[in-house]
Amino acid sequence: MLSPRIISLCAFLSLLLAISAFAEESLEQRICRILVDEGFENVAAKVDSEDIMITYENRIYRYEISAFNRVIEILETIDLRKKITVIIQRNKIPLICIQCKANSQDITIESTEILSIVVDQKSVSL
Repeated sequence: MLSPRIISLCAFLSLLLAISAFAEESLEQRICRILVDEGFENVAAKVDSEDIMITYENRIYRYEISAFNRVIEILETIDLRKKITVIIQRNKIPLICIQCKANSQDITIESTEILSIVVDQKSVSL
């Protein structure tokens, strides 16, 4: 039988390990975790020195603009100060690409682009 002291030590080490794993969460992981916790699906994020690319699928809001607004609200809580590219998907197909610029106070939209796919050598706009 294990002594209470050994059990306490094991519990403490487990807690310490969990805290250190959470502290080492990258910005990519943090963005993905927050968006997934919010209810978005097929979430991915890529961060480099100047840009952040985020893609997601909306399954919780009736309108895509409401979902995008919520994503921006979430991103504004994170101090990003970078160029942000958001790609909205539907059934894992990219629909629209929105490029934004984050500063210390808010996120502003710089450009939008409706994406298209090629089906049997014919371009189809989505």
